[in-house]
Amino acid sequence: MLTNQPQMLMQAAGPALCHESVVDRLGRGMILADTQRAPRVIGRSRAAWLIMSGERIDAEVAERWGLVDFVFDDLDAGIDEVAGKLAKQSPSALREIKELLRATREQRSDDLESQAFARRLASEDGKEGVAAFLEKREPRWRSR
Repeated sequence: MLTNQPQMLMQAAGPALCHESVVDRLGRGMILADTQRAPRVIGRSRAAWLIMSGERIDAEVAERWGLVDFVFDDLDAGIDEVAGKLAKQSPSALREIKELLRATREQRSDDLESQAFARRLASEDGKEGVAAFLEKREPRWRSR
């Protein structure tokens, strides 16, 4: 099911349902993340309709519109697959990537990107990544 956490970088959905109304049937209120994020992702018109109507869309539509990044028949297995791939990456590099994505969400910054790249390359994990690539082996990440 679509999560309403704006800090999430990736979202996954099962095939049955991925978006529920942010204005519930009793009119108790809205989840503000949808009013902020959805218009940027799918456009104001589609976002307004989904938010105000409470209409449900299936996972394939949500993926096509950019509301979710992955659609899996088995959501738990799909999440395990994605998490497994991320678990093989340097934890400190993933943190830096997340910070860079947040910092450049609204405006491009080649300076921030080149600074982050230089930091990663000079880091212990950066050196290990280069060495593992050259030696054709799996990296052994040291930083957590």
